[in-house]
Amino acid sequence: MRFYSIHELSNNTETVLSSVAAEHLVVITENGKPSALMIEGSEENFEETLSILKQMKVMRKNQREDENVT
Repeated sequence: MRFYSIHELSNNTETVLSSVAAEHLVVITENGKPSALMIEGSEENFEETLSILKQMKVMRKNQREDENVT
């Protein structure tokens, strides 16, 4: 997994996208802290990947709600 600053993404978009293709996962940082996650995608797996991410979002929301109850 590679890390790039938001400025590197802005100035070297092609390099960062190449890293996403090679590494499958890239973290974008802002002021040294993780800000975004870029994952490899293709037409073949786009819908499946999007569905998994939506499921993870719901699971995370439910977990936070459970933590607030206790």
